[in-house]
Amino acid sequence: MIKSIILASTLLFTTISDDKYKGLTKDEKRFVKSIELIEVEALQKIYRTPENLLIVEFGSIRYLLNPETGHVDNMWVLNDDDTAWEEMGPEY
Repeated sequence: MIKSIILASTLLFTTISDDKYKGLTKDEKRFVKSIELIEVEALQKIYRTPENLLIVEFGSIRYLLNPETGHVDNMWVLNDDDTAWEEMGPEY
């Protein structure tokens, strides 16, 4: 009985957490998850640019990820007024 409850909760959690990565390749998921590990805030949304880059938003921080190179091409931080994004530049 306990094993079936654990299995059911694990499957439910996996299904819910995988929804935020919908449409990403295995490598893109791994890239996004590595960024999640260094962030304090929770992942809010992921979207793709016309150039096939990924923008990953964590509330007050946005990353522009280049899945082909595996680099962060740009980063933005939300200003204190919570309306404007300040560009921080690429990762070095």
